[in-house]
Formats: sequence, C-alpha cells, structure tokens
Amino acid sequence: MSDPGRTPPGPERRLVRREPAPEVEPPLEAPPPPPTTALGELTLLGVLLGVCVGLVLVGQDHWKKGLYVVALSVLGAAGLRLVLPARNVGLLAVRSRLVDVLVLGGVGAAIFVLTLAVPVPHR
Repeated sequence: MSDPGRTPPGPERRLVRREPAPEVEPPLEAPPPPPTTALGELTLLGVLLGVCVGLVLVGQDHWKKGLYVVALSVLGAAGLRLVLPARNVGLLAVRSRLVDVLVLGGVGAAIFVLTLAVPVPHR
C-alpha cells in the first residue's frame, strides 16, 4: 500500500544543466564622420544664400529668373559635393557621394527644365 505522507511515484525531477548563452557581438557602429572645416560650412552657406536670392526674386515677381537661380544653386551644390573631399562639404554630405550628387543634380535639373518649359505670359 501507499504511504499517505509520501508523494505518489512519478517522473523524477532532473537538474538540467544549461549551456551558457553564446557571446553576442555588439552591432557594428558607423565610423564617426570626418571633422568638418570652415570651408564645409561655407559651401552650405553659399548654396543656401543662392536659394534665398532666387526665392527673393520669385517673390518680387521675377519668378523665372528666380527659379533659374535656385536651380543653378542646387546644381552648384551637386558639383561641390562631387569635387570636394568629405571633410570640406559639411552638411551637404547626407548619404554617399553618388546618392547626394544624383539627388541634387536631379532636383536642380528638374527645376531648370520645368522653368524652361513654362511659357512667359505676354503683358
């Protein structure tokens, strides 16, 4: 017969030894950006100044000349991003050089071509 104070027979409890978790390598971090120079900030300042001058012209009802100035400023930014080293472009460097040049060049060319395509109304 069974003893009332004992637990009924059943599966034995075994101590399972767990293997230690494998070492997980930390995620790769991007290398720090190269230090910028004063020239890097001046390039962005020049491009923004050109865009602002173009927008002032647009606001003064010289929209076609103003948009040409904006387009040439953006195309100039693409050219600067293409020829200057990474430490000298400052905030013009957003992605890789190729992507930056293609996007800036495409936007500048689109503004230029669309401005060219709109006829000037005769007064």
